[in-house]
Amino acid sequence: RLEIKGLITRKRQEGDLRKKELIATEKAFVVEEKMKEHMIKTTEAFFEGISEEALESFQDTLGKIETNIEKERKMMHNKRRFVKQVLDLIEENKAITRENLADLLGKKGNKISRVVDKLINEGFIEEKDGQLSLTQKAIDHKQHHEMDRKDHRKGHPGDKEGRPGYREAPPEHKAVIKMILDNQGIMKADLIEKSVMDAYEIEDLLNHLTREGILEIKDDKIYADKEQFKGRHRH
Repeated sequence: RLEIKGLITRKRQEGDLRKKELIATEKAFVVEEKMKEHMIKTTEAFFEGISEEALESFQDTLGKIETNIEKERKMMHNKRRFVKQVLDLIEENKAITRENLADLLGKKGNKISRVVDKLINEGFIEEKDGQLSLTQKAIDHKQHHEMDRKDHRKGHPGDKEGRPGYREAPPEHKAVIKMILDNQGIMKADLIEKSVMDAYEIEDLLNHLTREGILEIKDDKIYADKEQFKGRHRH
């Protein structure tokens, strides 16, 4: 369309006739200048009557809001991850106590007690004689969560074995895969810290990709076989 409108032309590269260069025409530069002028006028109209001081204050406020949102997002992510760790430890260790949880997670007892009390009030765990266990509600919730994750992992039409494909992965999965591809040898802890997914979801994704022969994990460092992605997944 740009070529039809006279905004670009194609020119074969010397020495390699298979490649063509895209070159902007004079008409394209004229259009660009007009767009810049329009953007300047539009911006001036937006901020008409607003002093420089007020504008700076507004921008500073927006910056603080953005920082607070990111801080809250990370805090909520860490809370969800911590709660999941507590629930998984209770499921894996029969007759576990609050003190055991504090020792295993390396957290203060009062922080563990707050989380445990909240989970008891919400009906996810119960405590008898100081020993903690999951309720049926927690078990059902976990099974439902696992089913949802399996629904995300249906193979694409071109995959005869029905294996999950990168194309069908949720955005957060794609972000994790891209981080691994861009940072060969990334530590698992760094991946968990930078991702919005919790540690257990990442562990599940890594296990799946390792079984597929796409990833290799050595000493908690993750390496991706880029060739395995070519032809099978579209980035």
